[in-house]
Amino acid sequence: MTLREKLQYGMPDDVKAVLGVYSPQSKFFSLALIKVRYDRMDRASQIRAEKTMLALSDGRNWDAKSGS
Repeated sequence: MTLREKLQYGMPDDVKAVLGVYSPQSKFFSLALIKVRYDRMDRASQIRAEKTMLALSDGRNWDAKSGS
């Protein structure tokens, strides 16, 4: 494999689909991408995703250690 081949990034299809709707700088892009990938996550990742979506929606921060 050449260096050029190593440096090429293949954008996943789900990212391409969400880019067609939202700007990557938008919080809505992040929310949509999490929702698209949610069903393929394990339970622990789903819990983190839910907390992240809540934080993106209302601006609150959450601390993974405290569980809040």
